[in-house]
Amino acid sequence: MTLNTAKTNGFFGLFSNGDRNGLENQAKVDAISKSQAMIEFNMDGTVITANDNFCNAVGYTLDELVGAHHRTFCEKDYAHSTEYRQFWEKLNHGEFDSGMYKRIAKGCREIYIRATYNPIFDANGKPYKVVKFATDITEQTLKNADFAGKVDAISKSQAMIEFNMDGTVITANDNFCNAVGYALDELVGVHHRTFCEKDYAHSTEYKQFWEKLNRGEFDSGEYKRIAKGGREIYIQASYNPIFDPNGKLYKVVKFATDITEQTLKNADFAGKVDAISKSQAMIEFNMDGTVITANNNFCNAIGYTLDELTGIHHRTFCENSYAQSTEYTQFWEKLNRGEFDSGEYKRIAKGGREIYIQATYNPIFDPNGKPYKVVKFATDITEKIHKVNQILEAVTAMSQGDLTREIEVSGNDDLGQIGNGLQQLLETLRKNITVLSSNSGSLSAASQQLTATSQQMANNAENTASQSNIMSAAAELSAMSMSLQEIVNLFKLN
Repeated sequence: MTLNTAKTNGFFGLFSNGDRNGLENQAKVDAISKSQAMIEFNMDGTVITANDNFCNAVGYTLDELVGAHHRTFCEKDYAHSTEYRQFWEKLNHGEFDSGMYKRIAKGCREIYIRATYNPIFDANGKPYKVVKFATDITEQTLKNADFAGKVDAISKSQAMIEFNMDGTVITANDNFCNAVGYALDELVGVHHRTFCEKDYAHSTEYKQFWEKLNRGEFDSGEYKRIAKGGREIYIQASYNPIFDPNGKLYKVVKFATDITEQTLKNADFAGKVDAISKSQAMIEFNMDGTVITANNNFCNAIGYTLDELTGIHHRTFCENSYAQSTEYTQFWEKLNRGEFDSGEYKRIAKGGREIYIQATYNPIFDPNGKPYKVVKFATDITEKIHKVNQILEAVTAMSQGDLTREIEVSGNDDLGQIGNGLQQLLETLRKNITVLSSNSGSLSAASQQLTATSQQMANNAENTASQSNIMSAAAELSAMSMSLQEIVNLFKLN
């Protein structure tokens, strides 16, 4: 770049005396100017000149810059502060200043630069101008600020700890200290294995865990860890290797969430569900009624394999008339409202076989309180229903005088004991009827004889109290004989 000579006195012309060292130094400055933003100031802070890199960074032309004060590039509060006055006093004392600075470009655009302010001395050792070399680091600074903000936000909500590549602790935030029960002073320098069970800490798996991190590969998942005092905790965590500017690993940052309470709850729930699943049939449905999965008990009860069940609709297990009914539509509408349903249901197994189940349909809710699936627990009560129907049919027949049916329900359960009792009752009734039937002829003859005798006595006897009693007894015996005959005739008809 060639600058106007009227505006390039001083620094750009320092090495114009033509000697070899001067020419070499001039070449170095030219090289710097090509890669960095460069600007010159008088000792009062006004601009002498600037290169294209600086003009491009701040958005001004050189003509707009020359003569403007340095404060033009500063926020107003800073430009009028004691700190800013001391900044220029330092430069006027001949002391350089360097660092990262926030500056204001044309149009009030904020930029960030990494810069050095270098006082230049005359032959008498007095500073007469300041040359500033700068690199625009706005993009990187904003990225870093974004990263820092995200890390800070994560750190507020999550546990965070940093390790050297050998596994020793560098630092940790309050959330991590609270989770494991250690103070930061107790953590710094200790090894990660402190938080692991002994068997795991000395295992090949643990060794491979750190080898993986040292290769720059991250690791994430749920981990069981040991807090202070041997207390077990569970965390959801990620181990993140961090690289230096040369691409070399130098630490591991771990972000973690304490999920101990939820993990223990889940383990409790899982244990209960597993226990239920071992004794009951279980199937899961999407909210549209299609099958997600089922356990072996359900598959066995219904006669389908899991592959055959997955994706088919619940109506497959229902009679056609019911599956097409308003009642069935309302059944699924109820479940989609999050309301459970329970009772005894008739269902159709593979091959059209009828089965009966005692079941509950339980909507399951997502974290937002919206039902996203239905879990059904069921017990096959087909045999029980068949037994009940057999008993009812036999009892109905008995009530109508039919004692010919056998009650085939037996066993030690409730229905079996009822069946046993009814069968014994039926057999007793049959024996009694047989006895009554065989004796009915003799009773009838005796009754007729008594009737004749009583009639004779009535015709011949005097009207006395004793004869009246005999007549009454004879009439009662005759009536008894007629009743017995009617009972016998009834069972003969049946």
